[in-house]
Amino acid sequence: MPPEGDGAGDATRRVLHWMLIGTRGGPMRARILDLLRQEPQNAHRIAQRLEVQYRTVLHHLDVLVRNGLVIPVGEGYGREYFPSQWIAGHPQEFDGLLRQLGPGWRRAPRGEGGPPRP
Repeated sequence: MPPEGDGAGDATRRVLHWMLIGTRGGPMRARILDLLRQEPQNAHRIAQRLEVQYRTVLHHLDVLVRNGLVIPVGEGYGREYFPSQWIAGHPQEFDGLLRQLGPGWRRAPRGEGGPPRP
């Protein structure tokens, strides 16, 4: 953890906790952030990999970008998304938040609107 008084780190930690733990969309945002930690991707690829609707991914990416947790690079359809420097630089803290979500955070929630499952 950063030393006491790291205001930017503390603020990011609080926002991330609220975005993942304190909101209904937290598990989906966790899935997106976890995927982006592996490699930057565009919204279409994220939707394919998570098996959810494209518009669902766009909504969550917009929330993550507005809160400084994801950085968009490029324009339009090919825009790639990267995790923030804080997320990339604090994997243990991020993993700790994922554990707080419980074991089901990796599954798509019911009614998420992804492709039908067999």
